[in-house]
Amino acid sequence: TLALPDLEQLDLSSNRLDLISEGAFRDLARLKNLNLSRNQLSINLGSNSKALGSLGRLKSLDVSKNGLSNDAAELFLKNKPTLDHLKMTGNALIRLSHSLFRESGSLKTITVD
Repeated sequence: TLALPDLEQLDLSSNRLDLISEGAFRDLARLKNLNLSRNQLSINLGSNSKALGSLGRLKSLDVSKNGLSNDAAELFLKNKPTLDHLKMTGNALIRLSHSLFRESGSLKTITVD
């Protein structure tokens, strides 16, 4: 785990991450911006989505180019009521349903290419 309680921005892009342990972000209570783009998060989907569960104050999330499908994207958005900006470009999204954003009512920007 990262014990950095005042950290607000974290960039883990382009690290070939395929597994994030469930408690990895537990001590990042003030994290607002998280960049996980250009990794391989679809490989261990269950564990990786649970790892984001403790990030209740997250404002911006970038999960671009991770090979995520529609179902995977929904898992990453669970319990993110404060999320304002979501970037999901370069994934395997075929369609976007309203249920995908059910728990993210504060979204202002969604980027999907």
